[in-house]
Amino acid sequence: MSGTEPYLFFCGIKHSGKSTMSAFMSKETGLACFDTDDIILASFPGIHTIRSVYHLLGKESFMEKEAAALSSLADFKPTVTWKGYRGVVSLGGGACDNAPVMDFVTAHGTLVYLAVPEDILFRRISIGGIPPFLDAEHPRESFHQLYSLRNQLYGKHARLVIRLPDCHGRADTFRYLFEQLSDYVDAQSMPEKQ
Repeated sequence: MSGTEPYLFFCGIKHSGKSTMSAFMSKETGLACFDTDDIILASFPGIHTIRSVYHLLGKESFMEKEAAALSSLADFKPTVTWKGYRGVVSLGGGACDNAPVMDFVTAHGTLVYLAVPEDILFRRISIGGIPPFLDAEHPRESFHQLYSLRNQLYGKHARLVIRLPDCHGRADTFRYLFEQLSDYVDAQSMPEKQ
C-alpha cells in the first residue's frame, strides 16, 4: 500500500448520516475513518462543537481550516485497503461551498453524496430545536432553500449519489449503502468491453 490510493468521501446535508455511515464503513471494511469536523476540533482544546469553532473563526477562516484538515490526509499510508481505497472521510455539511475542499476531493478520491429526503432531514435537524443557521420565524422555508442549493451542488460534484431510504435503524441504512457502494466500485473496476 503506497499511500496514493484514493479515498471515499461521504458528503451530504447536515444530519444525513455522514459520520455514522463512515464509522460503519470503517468497521465493515477495516478502512481508516476520518471526519473533517473531528480533525478541526482536535486543534481547539476546550471547544466541544464544530458550530462553536465556526462561530469563533468566522466563515472564511473556518473554510481554510476545513481545507487544511483534508490536506493533512494527503500523505496518510493505510494498513488496510478496500477495493483499492485507503480510507473513508466524512466531510462537513457545507463542504460543497468550499472550492479548495472540493478540489482536494476531486484529486484524491470518489465523492459519494448521501442523499436523504428533505422532510426527513428537517425532522432530524429540528429535534433539538431550530438551529441558528435557520430563520427562527420561517425555519421550514429557510431549510428548503438550503436543501435545494446543497442538494444541487452535491449532486453536481458527486461521482455517486446514493439515495438513502428511511430505514428502521442505522445498521439497515448502512447495509443498503454498502450494497450500493460495492456495486458501484465493482462496476468501476471492470474492464471495458471492446
